[in-house]
Amino acid sequence: MKLDNIVIDSLEYKNSLLYIFYKNYYGYEKYFNKVLILKDVKNFTYTIEELAYHTEMYGFLNELELEAFTRVFYRNKKLNKLYIFDANYSVTIIEFSKKMNWRNQKRWWDGIQI
Repeated sequence: MKLDNIVIDSLEYKNSLLYIFYKNYYGYEKYFNKVLILKDVKNFTYTIEELAYHTEMYGFLNELELEAFTRVFYRNKKLNKLYIFDANYSVTIIEFSKKMNWRNQKRWWDGIQI
């Protein structure tokens, strides 16, 4: 399933697992409730600030030489972080405790439909 437009409802952290509850919009006012489960999470932050005022995101844009974020998920392999941008201009930054093997992930971005 393609993630064009998501809105994060809530985040729960238990035993190094991060549960991200979100709505996956596929049309106007049409969405699925889903849960994304990430393991080996060391630290995470969630902000509702606009991207222009978030210093880490501004630096990440400059590092990648991008003018704007066009996807929902971005990863930084050097810092071992995952960045999630939702439709409300909120940013979730997730840092993993272990080196993430991105190539072996089995469609983790699809989440679980609830």
